[in-house]
Amino acid sequence: MIRQAHVGLDLLTLASYIFNNYFIDIYFGNDKIMTEKISGPDACGMYCNVMERKVMKKSTGKRGNGGFSLVELIIVIAIMAVLVGVLAPQYLAYIHKAKVAADQANLKNYFTEIQLDYITTGKYNPAVYSMASDRPDSLKQREIHFLNGSTAKMQAGYFSVTEDTRGKGGYNIYYYCDECLSDNASVKNKHLDTCATTFL
Repeated sequence: MIRQAHVGLDLLTLASYIFNNYFIDIYFGNDKIMTEKISGPDACGMYCNVMERKVMKKSTGKRGNGGFSLVELIIVIAIMAVLVGVLAPQYLAYIHKAKVAADQANLKNYFTEIQLDYITTGKYNPAVYSMASDRPDSLKQREIHFLNGSTAKMQAGYFSVTEDTRGKGGYNIYYYCDECLSDNASVKNKHLDTCATTFL
């Protein structure tokens, strides 16, 4: 019994020594948050206090998925502003080109129709609203009136129709987008080169 008591005392002493000089590591998943040495007679109480303190620090120091901080929101807004500034002009240019292409396609169909009518009848059709000095609105028409009664509105510009000036008969159609009237010389010249179209 005496030997057993001595052994028990030695084991208790060894356990106390290991516990008092042990480095306590607390993990949450793979995130190591603490390595702290605990020693002294109140090792158990200190251990509990350290655990509580570190757990509270972990829970309050690291934000969950509840939302974004102000700095993060400002960064996101700044990135979006840069993207809009870079992509918006290209997007608007693409939309403009698509509208101009639609106008030109409609005018091509109209030109084919009135030219065929002239070839068939040998005279100019009064239903074709051609340009004339007494009709100022004929200089900038924004709606096509096909001979079959259908209509199509211009999406990005205007047109005018004249009788053929080359002595071959038929019609000429001139199309310009609205940017061709820009006060900015570079913008105006650019669109005159890319958008203005003549059907002869």
